[in-house]
Amino acid sequence: MQGVIEMARIAGEVRIFPLLALGNVPSPHVGPVREELARRGYHHEVRRVPYEFQKGGDEMLVVRRAKS
Repeated sequence: MQGVIEMARIAGEVRIFPLLALGNVPSPHVGPVREELARRGYHHEVRRVPYEFQKGGDEMLVVRRAKS
């Protein structure tokens, strides 16, 4: 979680793909990370992408720092 926040702070935009854990199941970390991002004022959204890195892995999390 801290790594995602630090990357967004430095880079301005971070894209995380795919959002799957081993076994092609949704990562249990996405929800808590998104909650913390919202709490800290970061803009974030899950976007569908037109390709799959893994079966079912067609979504990415896009995080942008809030404008001050």
